[in-house]
Amino acid sequence: MFRRAEFELFHVRPYRLFFTARVTSALSDAMIPVGLAVAALSAGFGAGGLGLVLAGQVGMFVVFVMVGGVFADRFGPLRQMIGADVTRFVLQGTLAGYLILVGHPPFWFFLLGSLIHGTATGLFQPGLGSMMPTIAPGRVQEGSGLLSSATALMAVIGAAAGGGLVAVAGPQAVFAVDTCAYAVSAVCLLRLRGTSPAQPEAAQHWKQDIVEGWREFRSRTWFWTVIVVFAVMSLVAFGPFFVLSISVLTTRHGSTAFGLMLALEMAGGVLGGLSVARLRPRFPLRTAFLLTFPMALPMVTIGVDAPLLLTGAAMFVSGWTRSMELVLWTTTGQTQIPPPVLNRLYAYDVAGCTSLLAVGQALSGPEATLIGERGALLLSAGATVLGCAVLLAVPAVRSLRAAAEPLTAPALAL
Repeated sequence: MFRRAEFELFHVRPYRLFFTARVTSALSDAMIPVGLAVAALSAGFGAGGLGLVLAGQVGMFVVFVMVGGVFADRFGPLRQMIGADVTRFVLQGTLAGYLILVGHPPFWFFLLGSLIHGTATGLFQPGLGSMMPTIAPGRVQEGSGLLSSATALMAVIGAAAGGGLVAVAGPQAVFAVDTCAYAVSAVCLLRLRGTSPAQPEAAQHWKQDIVEGWREFRSRTWFWTVIVVFAVMSLVAFGPFFVLSISVLTTRHGSTAFGLMLALEMAGGVLGGLSVARLRPRFPLRTAFLLTFPMALPMVTIGVDAPLLLTGAAMFVSGWTRSMELVLWTTTGQTQIPPPVLNRLYAYDVAGCTSLLAVGQALSGPEATLIGERGALLLSAGATVLGCAVLLAVPAVRSLRAAAEPLTAPALAL
């Protein structure tokens, strides 16, 4: 599945620093929803207030991931990633201090904090798509696979740790740990500064950067087709499934069973990230979207109320293949798209899918009311299968050949 050679990347200082930064921030990202939900509900804002807080965070993320893509290509991603970590460090530290010293903050405090956090995360995100060729030249897929496994593992640990900390010491403990995690991430990224000379700043106006990014996006049929199809799948399949799987599993089998199913999915994700490191398909996107079909399995098993053992197996397989698909897709972009425009195109990818995912989650309730939870889940499964079939039917996607990974990489910029 994986070899000792894959772990030799940890002997490469830039990769080791970036890996540490990404893993610690992923741990924090997994803990924040737990602490935020408990803090907001304890303050008496109710589900409606919590929804506004979370929606504000997602909305700012979608806007600023696009802005972040432009400026990451213009000035280099490292500078704004460090700035984002410092901003989130200050924000989470302020929230923890307020809860400890004063008590429950007012609603505007939560809302403003969510807007700032969404903005900072949006500015941080584009760099994740372009840093790997820089820190692991010639071994992009191996580096991405190991990092994918680690972040999937952190999602499991972070959610569990967040719940434990809230139970023992309250949400302020979660925000205090988040503060430390963002500090570690910022320090690791700062230590990457001297790895190589900084990139020169672009001479053209930033509006021209936007136009150039859109032109590069439209010129790659394989790229925009995948984003459009996955955006629709996020709206019709992934968004509703996220909400309805929680509701159905918790109602029928209890919160413990839901936690177990989620853990199995994450365990599959860890295994998928490790196993993809050795996979070298000639047509990476063809392989990636063949691996996406199993994502429909848990939608079917939960929809028809299959035994938990079967649902658990479906969740595990789905997490495994989804992780492999994600690494293949990310690596394809990193090796097929020129570095000067990679951040902008990666921003289109993230923003397109994230925005419609949130809409799909919001519409899951009315959809379940209209056609029932079973019907909505089976519709999600059908949309997943159809979306994969559409992608495999597009010649530009199906026939895209793997590119050789570059042996050199663009300079790190601060």
